[in-house]
Amino acid sequence: MTFGTSLRLGEDSNKEYLTLQSNQTAWSLSSRRSYRKPLPDFTLDSMPSVDSKDSIYAFGRAPTLPRNSIVEDSIAETLAASVVSSILSDRHWDRNVQIAPLRAPTAAASAPPPHKLREQYRRFLLYLEPAPESAFYYSVERFHEICFEKFGPNNIQQYPPHIALAGPMVIEKATLAKTATDPLIKSKWHLVDELVSFLDEKAQQILPPAVNDTQQLFTPLKSPKVKGLYVSYKPAPSLCFLTRVDDRLALLTQDLRNRFQNEFLVDVKRMDRLDLAYNDQNPISPDELIAMQRLADTVINTSEAAQNRLCWDLVLYEVMVESNVIGVKHQFKRVRQWRLVDPEKHAALQNALTSAATSPSKARTLSRKFSQIAGSLQRNASTKGHNIKRERW
Repeated sequence: MTFGTSLRLGEDSNKEYLTLQSNQTAWSLSSRRSYRKPLPDFTLDSMPSVDSKDSIYAFGRAPTLPRNSIVEDSIAETLAASVVSSILSDRHWDRNVQIAPLRAPTAAASAPPPHKLREQYRRFLLYLEPAPESAFYYSVERFHEICFEKFGPNNIQQYPPHIALAGPMVIEKATLAKTATDPLIKSKWHLVDELVSFLDEKAQQILPPAVNDTQQLFTPLKSPKVKGLYVSYKPAPSLCFLTRVDDRLALLTQDLRNRFQNEFLVDVKRMDRLDLAYNDQNPISPDELIAMQRLADTVINTSEAAQNRLCWDLVLYEVMVESNVIGVKHQFKRVRQWRLVDPEKHAALQNALTSAATSPSKARTLSRKFSQIAGSLQRNASTKGHNIKRERW
């Protein structure tokens, strides 16, 4: 489908106009007023005559504008995409400009819609989040709302409060040929099932046992330390809480990478911050960062974190819809959640273990188990802890 072979710029006593010539008909595009009507479905075969008063233009299709019909300036740019912009800005009237034929895009050239992409690929994120019912979580969300009102949108407003551990992990659907020939592949999304099973197994090794199970030794996961607010100017101006997580979370992400290194990329994060504000497209000014820091000092409630009473969850998200608008949240689906840090439960468990250790036999058993676990953790830390790759966000 081809249309448009020349463009003539002209002017009369009443209005400026552009005339697009073809071998079939002609259309003129006004730069003074707007013409808006519904866009019905039609093709070149159903184009109305030049004298029709209701002819309109449909994006991506051949124009059907009658002579002197009024449309927006942007349509002229769409039709004459190959015309040098300086010609239009300088208004060299009464000139004939030869332009290349414009071809309507074909279906093969256009990008597939989001739902088609999701049928072939799925993306996952692994976060450590403060408990949603905590005052800390609520106050961080409130800080994002106030920042949006005072300073405008920024990237971190698209996410829930979190410390990033790994992601995005892009998993491709197995082909029909592979599922038919490989007996180990039971479904098209078998890698998703394996990812969830792997994380569940690792989380169970960290999760506290039942309080009444006094025979099971348990070393609670250390609550992430929220050190304080920090303003950074490289690689982009940002405001964040500096954090330090338990080494076992670093080992978990390293094991995750090693397990699936031949299947998909696992991007291990630095795990040293909980971001509050940054903007990749329009960097935040230093004055705004200082104002945001003062606002965070006032709004965000850090008492739970300071008193070691804040619960933390390990959360596996699937990205359902990624927002292209800064400040508008991405749509995530919570696939699995594990409450790894629960100070109240940890205290109750420690009390139960202390009570059970009153008899000499139980005390010797607990002491022996403590020694075994401590030695195992030390060996794991020495062999794996120093090999963790800390990548920049």
